[in-house]
Amino acid sequence: HSITAKFESTATALSLSPKTIQCTAPTTPLITIAASDAVASEAGTNPGQFTLTRSGSTTSSLTVSLNRAGTATNATDYTSIATSQTFAIGQSTKSVLVSPVDDTAIEAPETVVLTVAAGVGYTVGSPSSATVTITSNDFSACVPNANKLCLVGGRFEATLTAVNQPPPPA
Repeated sequence: HSITAKFESTATALSLSPKTIQCTAPTTPLITIAASDAVASEAGTNPGQFTLTRSGSTTSSLTVSLNRAGTATNATDYTSIATSQTFAIGQSTKSVLVSPVDDTAIEAPETVVLTVAAGVGYTVGSPSSATVTITSNDFSACVPNANKLCLVGGRFEATLTAVNQPPPPA
């Protein structure tokens, strides 16, 4: 920052008048994250989505660092998500897709957690972390028996065996 002052004088006098100069430090953009589609599914490869939001100046591009966590494995359970995302000039939101890999593993729902990490040129806002849950479309085969009901095609099925026994004594 620079300040320029102008002084005027005549041959006999120098005139200075008091002035208040206020300098405002430039503000850094504030970055937040949200799960704009918090559920992804292997079935039909339905993606989830995070949305990064930049508040403040958008006059230059900005690269934001992310930390990945959760129970799902990057590049195994979902296509790889980079740990840095770049906002273009003029861009105030950035979408990050969670595209599940349709595997054959029988697994419980898994999570993808993205957290905005501290970096240069921005401030981490709140919320700084969000979660997308990936549901599996693979289930174990269920064989109904006298002790187990199975959901098959939207209805429960069981295998029951009838035994003809005489009535109990009175």
